[in-house]
Amino acid sequence: MLSAGWSAGYAVVLASRAVAGSPSFSGVAFFPAGWVAVLPAALSAAFCLATGLGATRRWPPRRRRLLAWLGWAAGASMIAYCLLFWIDLTMIFMLPFGVDSRDQLVGLPLRSAGVAAGALTLWCTATELRQVRSACDRCGRVHGLSPERRTEPSPWWAYAGAYVAVAGLAARLSPALVEGLNLDGPGGAGFTIFFGLMVLAGTLLPLALAHRWGRVWPDWSPWAGQFVPRWLVLGPGVFMGVGLSAYFGVGGMTAMAVGATPAGLGAVLEIGGYTLWGAGLLVASTSYYRLTRPECQGIQTGLISDEAG
Repeated sequence: MLSAGWSAGYAVVLASRAVAGSPSFSGVAFFPAGWVAVLPAALSAAFCLATGLGATRRWPPRRRRLLAWLGWAAGASMIAYCLLFWIDLTMIFMLPFGVDSRDQLVGLPLRSAGVAAGALTLWCTATELRQVRSACDRCGRVHGLSPERRTEPSPWWAYAGAYVAVAGLAARLSPALVEGLNLDGPGGAGFTIFFGLMVLAGTLLPLALAHRWGRVWPDWSPWAGQFVPRWLVLGPGVFMGVGLSAYFGVGGMTAMAVGATPAGLGAVLEIGGYTLWGAGLLVASTSYYRLTRPECQGIQTGLISDEAG
């Protein structure tokens, strides 16, 4: 019910802005504004309310899956519409590095609410699909399937995603490397530190998501053999993957497609590189999430049989 209430409140705010003729807070000129932006939030509220009240439990599985696709579409649309949310957060992170970006954060509260509404809708959708699959309420899996473990090798597509992310960073930096890399950014020495963190996020992070040493501390580390805290790697991977994919994959690619951004070689390398980087992180993060899922507590305590389906 929290999801339905949050999405409904967000829809009311968007509707009031549409009535008042307020400018779009998305900050992206080619995104539809006004009442068009209200539709995903209204659909989300209706979807979360219906599933939360259990109104769909007697529906046939096929119809419930189709409804879940509507939930995915509504949640993803709200997150995509608020794609500048990740740039706003990046600007906050830039403040300690000497970049004064406070004037660019005007739309952050409303965009944050939109991202939260979209995330809650996706959570409701996952819950609905879990019920359709008769999955465990504790862990979301169908018991009887072999649970994956941290020490098992990642699937091939996880490595592909990781190295695509590294290639995306290389493509993004290639014009700067050809012209001569200049680290004298607006934040001085702070910008140099920020650039270093950016390189680590495009190399160390995706590789940690795919390779075993990202799940189990390697032998040369002080914590050799211990499990790496799950969200230490997965959190940045998902956050950056969603942010880059939303801002550059959706916003940047659309801007080039409609002619809002000239599709020159530099723009293609920058926007395309960021898009590959984000998509690769999401792919590798999916594998990491699956490999690091803890065993269901119901099985651990003997309340659920591992052979139960």
